[in-house]
Amino acid sequence: MSKRIHELAKEWGQSPKDVLAAAERLGMRGKRSQSSFTEEEAQRVRQALGLVPRGDGLAIGKERVVAERVVTSVEAGAENVVTAREKTTETRLGSNVIRRRTARQVLRREQAPPSAADSQLEPREVPPPLVLDSSVPPPLPDAIPPALPPAPEQVAVPPPAAPEAAPAASAEPAPEPER
Repeated sequence: MSKRIHELAKEWGQSPKDVLAAAERLGMRGKRSQSSFTEEEAQRVRQALGLVPRGDGLAIGKERVVAERVVTSVEAGAENVVTAREKTTETRLGSNVIRRRTARQVLRREQAPPSAADSQLEPREVPPPLVLDSSVPPPLPDAIPPALPPAPEQVAVPPPAAPEAAPAASAEPAPEPER
């Protein structure tokens, strides 16, 4: 059964202009507010306007398990290894608000094995001292780059003198260059 666009817009709480714009984006051309939509067209426009909840979303107030994993870690300050199960749940509080919580359930707590850094080195594990051959000369120190020459002292340069006025025209003409 078909319904007029202006009636659908009123039901959905939208302006007819917005409904017609969504229909244009979906490829339904030549519609006016007095035109009709089939049930299929109305459903497509309603989804384009975001008025139908998507199937991939979570309903408001519902909770779902997002992740579940087993984690092994060392407790801080203690010498224990803890194996625990972590369960992450997600609750949708609003259309764009999601709360995530992680619950941890301890499965096993064990004494941590001693690490190699904690044990003392025994005398047999210490490397022997180096014995240098006296016929080999000691290495030369790294080459030191030559020192830069001292910077010359800065001499104050007097500012250029102001140009003098041109001398008065002399009585003698300037000599012509020889050819």
